Amino acid sequence: MMQHVGILAVSEINEAIDRQVVSQTLSALQSSAASLAHVECSNAAHYQQLLARIKSEKAQVEISLCVSAVSNETLCDFWIFSAYYCLFLVLFYRFLLWFCVVG
Repeated sequence: MMQHVGILAVSEINEAIDRQVVSQTLSALQSSAASLAHVECSNAAHYQQLLARIKSEKAQVEISLCVSAVSNETLCDFWIFSAYYCLFLVLFYRFLLWFCVVG
């Protein structure tokens, strides 16, 4: 059940980032479902900017990987890599948020 709540929290954060409303992104990051500690109001604009940039870069990487996988006809390998990449991004988001809050 906790995993489901975490997925919903990440979805809410992503939607807030896409809407580009700093207060909504901050609220999503501070929600209890997100389980993030030390999210500071004073860093709200920084969180929005940083997460939007990372999300954009992630999308560009996924497009490049998809084009590469299709051209090489290695879709199975691509999906396995994508699963690991998504796991990496989740952990990276958590580290980045922790770093922004603590650092």
